[in-house]
Amino acid sequence: MKDKSKKALSKVLLAYEKSKFTDTWWMSKNQAECDIDYFLAKYIKKTKTNMKDKIVKSVIDKYEQRSEVGIKKYNKTMERDDLSLDEWLTHLQEELMDATLYIEKLKTEIK
Repeated sequence: MKDKSKKALSKVLLAYEKSKFTDTWWMSKNQAECDIDYFLAKYIKKTKTNMKDKIVKSVIDKYEQRSEVGIKKYNKTMERDDLSLDEWLTHLQEELMDATLYIEKLKTEIK
């Protein structure tokens, strides 16, 4: 991360820490998170563009896109804690069942 970005990120974090105990905490927290996300995304993008393995980069990009779709659709991340272990396993089972259907469909097309 360049010094300029580090300084800007430090200012955002400092402003966030100072604002935590005020009435404007929520707004400041959101602004700080947006600024942090901006700087981190910029840093990560730069780091990823230097990645040598294009296949790995492609998969990482797809995971990020998939995450964004899920966040927009469900307004939650995978860090959610509102599902039980059994519910997570059911989700996994349903996804894997869908995958077997896709495989079967594709197999019928190559026969």
